Amino acid sequence: MDRQTAVHCVLVAAVAAAGWGAVPCLATEEFRSSDTKSFVVGTQPDIAIETINGDISYVVTEGTTATVTIETIVRADNAEEAERIRQKIRLTVEGDEGFLTARVDYPDDFHRWLREIFGTQRSITVSFHVRGPKGADGVLGSVSGDVDAEGVLGHLEMRSVSGDIDARRLGGRLRINSTSGDVHITAAGASTSIRTVSGDQWIQTCAGDLEANSVSGNVEAHAVRGMTEVGTVSGDVTLDGLEATVRVGTTSGEIRIVQESGGFDLHSTSGDITIESSAPEEPLIVRSTSGEVSVSVRPESIGQAVLETSSGDIQADLEMTVRQHTRHRLVGRVGPGDQEIRISTVSGDIVLGEL
Repeated sequence: MDRQTAVHCVLVAAVAAAGWGAVPCLATEEFRSSDTKSFVVGTQPDIAIETINGDISYVVTEGTTATVTIETIVRADNAEEAERIRQKIRLTVEGDEGFLTARVDYPDDFHRWLREIFGTQRSITVSFHVRGPKGADGVLGSVSGDVDAEGVLGHLEMRSVSGDIDARRLGGRLRINSTSGDVHITAAGASTSIRTVSGDQWIQTCAGDLEANSVSGNVEAHAVRGMTEVGTVSGDVTLDGLEATVRVGTTSGEIRIVQESGGFDLHSTSGDITIESSAPEEPLIVRSTSGEVSVSVRPESIGQAVLETSSGDIQADLEMTVRQHTRHRLVGRVGPGDQEIRISTVSGDIVLGEL
């Protein structure tokens, strides 16, 4: 113990002796332990890997065996104290043909017990790192830790409250829930659903439908083949390489979309909207209250255009056969295509241009 720590502990003792209550000494250390268990679980096991304060990871291996590495970190003043804390929780790690379970159970009074006996500086984290069959199907979840999966072909639910979630090269349906952690997805092979509160979302390649919802986090997605639905309150939305219908709703966040085909239905209250659509196969609908709307299209793919605003300005930077033109309404024929483009705002400006 160094001089500074020793002085601190003397002061702590003096305060406690004066009857002001127990104050924890900050001279804690990390006591680490690791254990590994293996189970024969088959090629498509149902999995439930969950912890409270710690990380979760699942990486695939060939064969039918699953290996679970349990990493425990206890922050305590000494080894004896760390062991008392470790013995207070219960670890369950089990596996058999068709299933794999790893979880941590805390007594109901654990945190009160820890605080009253040792003070507020003590803690314990338990992480599970799994190497198992690629056909796994089930849940990976942590409260405050990161959750990571790679190469799994089964359906997965991944969840965390404050930790980040990272999913790579997955084959089955994917459902993700996070509160403040960020979400990163690379190469999702099927339909994907993501819900966050303040965490950002980043998706690179999704072979199925994508549903992404956030309150204040940003959503960025690239190369989505299925239908894309995004909802945010104040987060920005950036989408490109889309091949199907896009539906986006936001309150104050900005929307930017580069779309190859399909159509879109977009709504924003105060955020700006910028769109590039090269070969739409469905109507293009944009509604905004006070944000500016700028849409660029290939004229040959568009039929009728209807642009309306209550108090904003309208600007059409492409050739069109005008049927009706007032300060706040422009209706005309753009090209020989079948798809209609309809843009309406309350106070925002409208710009329609050629791609």
